[in-house]
Amino acid sequence: MDKFKQLDLSRNMLFGSIPSVLGSLPDLIYLDLSNNQFLGQIPPEIGLLRLIALNLSFNKLTGGIPLGYDNAAYETSFLGTGLCSKSGVSDLPKCSIHQDLPVQYLALIIVLVLVGFLAIVYFNLLKIFKLQKRKHTQCLSSWEITSFHRLDFTEEDILGNLTEANLIGYGGSGKVYKIPMNVPGGVVAANRIWNRKTRNEKEFLAEVQVLGTIRHLNIIKLLCCILSEDSNILVYEYMDNQSLDKWIHEGKQRPISAPGASVHPMALDWPVRVRIAIGAAKGLSYMHHGCSPPIIHRDVKSSNILLDFDCNAKIADFGLSKILAKSGREPHTVSVVAGTVGYIAPGKEI
Repeated sequence: MDKFKQLDLSRNMLFGSIPSVLGSLPDLIYLDLSNNQFLGQIPPEIGLLRLIALNLSFNKLTGGIPLGYDNAAYETSFLGTGLCSKSGVSDLPKCSIHQDLPVQYLALIIVLVLVGFLAIVYFNLLKIFKLQKRKHTQCLSSWEITSFHRLDFTEEDILGNLTEANLIGYGGSGKVYKIPMNVPGGVVAANRIWNRKTRNEKEFLAEVQVLGTIRHLNIIKLLCCILSEDSNILVYEYMDNQSLDKWIHEGKQRPISAPGASVHPMALDWPVRVRIAIGAAKGLSYMHHGCSPPIIHRDVKSSNILLDFDCNAKIADFGLSKILAKSGREPHTVSVVAGTVGYIAPGKEI
């Protein structure tokens, strides 16, 4: 037999896949690759050869036998392998559907299944995202904002930051949050007031009406009011040093001193105290004499005097305010005593 028509590579400890290039030898009629370590499937190119003798026994081959060799004439060609018979003619086990497929096809099927699964997950997440966005949009549409100053933020900026991480205190009517903004010096304070229907409506409206119209350096600036059915939000300018009450009762935390004055480590020094008292007095004086109509605060106390970064005092919390109407008209007055239990500033009805 011509040496170019036969190839015997048996018992050479060869490993890896059977080279598909063997299928490019059209004159090959004898091929013996037995007793090696070949693995994987038989290349389809081998099935195109017209071999008189084929021996692939005792290798680690898997998959189906090429159709041209899946008959009784080659039943001893595949001993000791993991191959299967598609026709069931030989003594080898019959191929199942997945065994009959090449590895490339199996890999393609796995990829397609994974892509399909990921597509389902993606579209479900997209659907959830759209539902949440629609719900968020509906939620925003239920809020009504009334601004009293030019604003560099929207109601969404406020509502999206009402989190426990930004909570800085509790007021008599709700929680107070420190809200950072994406503008230079952009920090505001938001007082969220719950259960609008269960509290005195006039009290809330009086505070909004009074603060929204006042313009004075020693009175807290109300930037806007955001209303909804179940709660309301008052957005103020942020006061870095919070309330005078904290410095009176918690002044040991850190010293404050007027520029050029000696620092007292236990409390506010006298120059700062005088400046705070004068600032508060100026704010009250404006309310009594500068506003038209005049305003009586009726709940002036240290916790309602706020301090900015330089310890300038500003009057806050107008929940008990009373606007004095002009002569001949009834005063617009909050009808219930709320705010500080057991305390109301001295005064008389005018």
